Amino acid sequence: MLEAHHLVKRYYGAAVVDDVTFEPGNLKALGPIYLMLLLVAAYNLARIERWGLANRARFAGLVGCLVLIYAAARVRRVERPSLLTRIELDDLPETSTQRLGLSEPV
Repeated sequence: MLEAHHLVKRYYGAAVVDDVTFEPGNLKALGPIYLMLLLVAAYNLARIERWGLANRARFAGLVGCLVLIYAAARVRRVERPSLLTRIELDDLPETSTQRLGLSEPV
């Protein structure tokens, strides 16, 4: 629910009332963990790339695997509609207003 609210606010601007308070986690505590995960992921991806560039057969196999992963992601995205198409954005009813006539001369 919270993610949908932020997506709608991002695409439709300030027209969406911000009635949900969201506080991200403590960055001082989680920052080093995120940094370590980034470094481990980068190291492993570089290792896979180095392994694939060792000879042509490995390179062809690596490219083939990447193409299969890309094709599977495209097929999965086609089957599932976007989050914004699933959100119902009904217009709010018009608010009843009363003209006070304060700007008219007396």
